[in-house]
Amino acid sequence: MFLFEEMVESIGFEPEDSLRLRELHGILCGEFDRVARSAFELLMESVRTRRYSDEHDQTDRLLETLRSWLDELLRGPHDEGYFERRRQLGRLHLAMGFRPNAIFAALNLVRRELLGGLLGEDQQWCRPAHVGSLEKIIDIDLTIVLQTYWEEQMRNKLQVPAALAAGLAHEIRNPLNAIGLHLTLLERRLRRLGDDSEAAATSIEGIRSEVRRMRALTSEIVDFAKPLDLAFVWVDPRELSEAIEVAHAASLGASGIELELIVHGEGRLWCDRDQIHHALVALLMNAVEAMDGAGRIRVELTAEGLYSVIKVQDDGAGIARELQSQVFDLFFTTKASGTGLGLPAVQKIVEAHQGTIELDSQSNVGTTVWIKLPRPRS
Repeated sequence: MFLFEEMVESIGFEPEDSLRLRELHGILCGEFDRVARSAFELLMESVRTRRYSDEHDQTDRLLETLRSWLDELLRGPHDEGYFERRRQLGRLHLAMGFRPNAIFAALNLVRRELLGGLLGEDQQWCRPAHVGSLEKIIDIDLTIVLQTYWEEQMRNKLQVPAALAAGLAHEIRNPLNAIGLHLTLLERRLRRLGDDSEAAATSIEGIRSEVRRMRALTSEIVDFAKPLDLAFVWVDPRELSEAIEVAHAASLGASGIELELIVHGEGRLWCDRDQIHHALVALLMNAVEAMDGAGRIRVELTAEGLYSVIKVQDDGAGIARELQSQVFDLFFTTKASGTGLGLPAVQKIVEAHQGTIELDSQSNVGTTVWIKLPRPRS
């Protein structure tokens, strides 16, 4: 899981740190009960959390969870499984009502208490290397809490408007079907009455076109709101690149748009092939719409190391700097006829893969989108 690897690399946590923490485990394990109780009392300052604990008689269970958390903090193993267990615990604590600031305060209390216990022991454990390892692992846990909170916020940010929009889309479908039916009946009646004028035909076709557009939009909204069921397989990026080229290069070329597809490395993508193909096509269509006539789109796929990188670059109109923070917001669009579903749908696919997506753009220069997808060790 590349998020954990990036955290470890940025904080500078190394295998030697795990060894030092296991050495400290035997020295500090006697402090776990006291430290867990102190952290618990701090967390209970949250009224919502206290109410949950009182109503469900969860005090002993929460204390035991904190003790186990402290035990694993020093004992490890500090691997991808550690990262995922910490994230699951973070989601649970957020669901129970722990405020992020309370979690941060509790983690910093743990830092102070364990360092205090360390400094009170034999001076051999006060060596900078051991203190540094303890600091690093708590920094990693703080980062995991922040990442978990951000993920939950983003998920909630999409869930509420998506659910509302899906509900409205379902309600709109029935009137649309009725409009389409009555439109067909009206067209037949006009023909029976001998009114086959061009004006009547144009009006009917105009209405029918708008009904089709609204049906397509409601279907797109409903599809977006559905949960993704991913089927992970190893995908050859060259095969994926060729499929995109066969499907789109000719039509883009006819519009004066050059499509350049490049594959780096010899690795494979670990993904749901259809969903990633869908995401790439959506990015291509975004790039095409950003161009006024001729232009160039460059797609690079790199599959090696801990993660795969997909880079889509165009030389279109670009996006103003002040608007870039909103491009993944549901229904936000800078296009006159856009739905604001394209990039949020791509983001949903990427995050379902436990990946990340970033965008950088300059007005009148172009836009670059980077997608990172984790690659398990094969």
